[in-house]
Amino acid sequence: MKYLITVALFFSALTAAQAVDKRAYQDIPISAIMSETQGEPLNAGDSHIALAWWITYEYWASIFARDPNMTQQAKDEVLKAIKGYSFIGVVQADISMFGAFDFYNEQQVIDHLNLQYKDDQNQTLPVTINKQPNNDIALMVAQIKPIVEAALGNMGSHFHIFVINDQDKQGSRLLNPYENGEFSVHMKKKSGDAMTVKFETPLDSLFVPRICPNGKAAHVSWVYCPWSGEKL
Repeated sequence: MKYLITVALFFSALTAAQAVDKRAYQDIPISAIMSETQGEPLNAGDSHIALAWWITYEYWASIFARDPNMTQQAKDEVLKAIKGYSFIGVVQADISMFGAFDFYNEQQVIDHLNLQYKDDQNQTLPVTINKQPNNDIALMVAQIKPIVEAALGNMGSHFHIFVINDQDKQGSRLLNPYENGEFSVHMKKKSGDAMTVKFETPLDSLFVPRICPNGKAAHVSWVYCPWSGEKL
C-alpha cells in the first residue's frame, strides 16, 4: 500500500506544478535551457537525421543579460521587438547507405512542418508560423543563422529558423515555458513518414533549483518527492 501511495504521489506531481521562484535571466544556465529546448524525433531511423530547437524569449533574455558589450537600452529594444514571438529551428537530412547527407531546403521543411501546443487544460491549440515577419524580426533571424552555422558546422548551414506567433487571440502568451504544457513539432520525411519532437513545460532551467530530502534534484513540476513521497 505504501508503494502504491508513493507512485500515486509521483504521478500527481508530474501534472500539478507548484509555485516556485523564477531564476533571474542572468542566472538561467544556457546549457540547461538549450538541452530542454532541443530534441530529435525518436522514430527518425538510421537513414534520416532531424533536430528541432525551440528558441524561447527567455533564451535570448539570458544571452543578452550576460553580454557586457550591449547597452541596457539596446537589450531592452531587442527584447521588446521579439516579445510576442518565438522561434523554431529545424534541420533534416536523408542519409545514404554510404553516409552522405542530403539536407532538406527550407521549403521542403516548412511544407510539412506542423506545430501544436497542448495547454494545462489538455486543449490542443494550433501554433502558426509567421511567414512575413517584420523587418526587425527578419533581421534578427538573419543574424542568428551565422551563429548557428558556426556552432554546428555543415549541419548549421542547413538549419532553418522560422518565426512563431507566440500570442493567442486574447494577446496572452501561447507557448509559456513557465506553465504546464506540451509543445509538439511535427515533421515529415520525403518518404512521407511522420516524426514528432515534444517539449514539455514548465522548463526546469527557468526556476531556482529545489532539492529533495535525499539530496537529489527535484523538477519544478513536482509537488512531492518521488523517492520519499514528502511534499516539496
